[in-house]
Amino acid sequence: MADETLLDRVRTVFERSRFQQRLGAECESAAAGECTVALPLRSTNANRSGNLHGGAHASLMMSAASMATASTQREPSVEAAVSIRSIAISYIGAARNVGVRAYAKVVRRGRDAAHVTVHVDSETGDVVAIGNLSVAIHDADVCASSRTDSGGLRRASLFTRLAAEKNEPVLGSPFLEESGLAALEEQVDDWQSLLLPVAPNEDRDRRIDDGAVVGLIDNCGSMAAYTSESVNREMLGTTISLAAVFATPTPGPVIGSGRLLTQLGTALTSEVEIWSPDDGSVRAAGSVCYRIPGAGTV
Repeated sequence: MADETLLDRVRTVFERSRFQQRLGAECESAAAGECTVALPLRSTNANRSGNLHGGAHASLMMSAASMATASTQREPSVEAAVSIRSIAISYIGAARNVGVRAYAKVVRRGRDAAHVTVHVDSETGDVVAIGNLSVAIHDADVCASSRTDSGGLRRASLFTRLAAEKNEPVLGSPFLEESGLAALEEQVDDWQSLLLPVAPNEDRDRRIDDGAVVGLIDNCGSMAAYTSESVNREMLGTTISLAAVFATPTPGPVIGSGRLLTQLGTALTSEVEIWSPDDGSVRAAGSVCYRIPGAGTV
C-alpha cells in the first residue's frame, strides 16, 4: 500500500505538468529520493543553433527534482504539493542531435523542504548540465505571497495597454516559437520584455508552468545580452549559467523582462524579472550569464 501511495504521489507530480508532456519528457524511474527523466530528440526543443535549448534543460531538471522529492518515503501524502523554490545551473556542454536524461537525487529532505542535485547527460554519455535545486513541500491549497514593485507596476500599466496581436512573435528558436512568446515593442527603464501566454504553457491547473517560466528567464537574459553595443547581433550565443527563484505559479500570462548588468569579455550577465501584467507582482526573478563569441571586439 505504501508503494502504491508513493507511485501515486510521483504520478501526480508528473501529470500536473502538461508542459513537460508537450516537450516529450518521460519519467523512467522514481524511488527513494532519486529520479530519472528522459527527453528524446525533438526539433521543437532546439535553439537557433540546433542544440537543446537551455530552457528545456532547466525545465527537465525541475521536473526531475520535483519527482525525486515526491518519491521520498516520508510524508507528505498525495494531497500535498512540491514546488521548486530556487534553481542554479551550470551549462557544461551542448546536446546536438541527441536526446538527454536528467538524474536527480535528494541530498537532504526535511519536513517542508528538500535539497536536490541534478545532472543532465546526453545519450552519448557527455555531461551537458549540472544543477542544485531547493524544493518546498506544502499543502496543495497554500498560496505564496509575492512582492509588487514600482517597476513592475509601471511596466504593467504600459503593457496592459498594448494589444498582444500588435507585438511581434519571437522567431528563430523552435523551442520559443512553440511557447508562443511575443516580443513587446515598448521598453521601460531599459528593460527588454517578452510576453508568455498561458496556452500552450499551462499545467494541469491551467496556470503558467514553472518549466515554461524558466525557459522565459533564459530567453530574457540572452535577449538583454544583445543590447550591448559591443555585440554583433548576428552572432549566436549560449547560456553559461542560470539562477532563479520562484513564487506561486500565476493563473494568467506573464511578462518577462531582462536588463544587461555587466559584461566581461564575451560573458554578459543580465538580471531578469517575471511578473504579472495584471498587478505588477513578481512571479520569479533570476540572473543569466550568456556568452556571445566576438563580444567586446565590435
